[in-house]
Amino acid sequence: HSGSKPSLGNQYLDFGEGSTFATCERTERWKHGQFMPHMVRQLKGFKFGANVPPATEYKVEDSPTYLLARDEDCENLFHFSADLINMFNVAKMILRLDFSKLQ
Repeated sequence: HSGSKPSLGNQYLDFGEGSTFATCERTERWKHGQFMPHMVRQLKGFKFGANVPPATEYKVEDSPTYLLARDEDCENLFHFSADLINMFNVAKMILRLDFSKLQ
């Protein structure tokens, strides 16, 4: 840890161009301002209208994937445990995922 914190809005980790993608196109309802700051940084590299490579070049995961944008405080035990608890709450109470079928 450097001993100094990044400025507000820059504390979250970035995702590279195309790290997340979909074959669909963006609609007029898509607005970055509707997302939390960490999601704006994650979705900044989201690629719409992506050309999907041949199926031999990638593996499709049948189980859900949870993308967790970690911030500069990820080494802090409180923030780390809060992330896990929030992930659990979303998975269990909102998405109603069956944990026996998750990795």
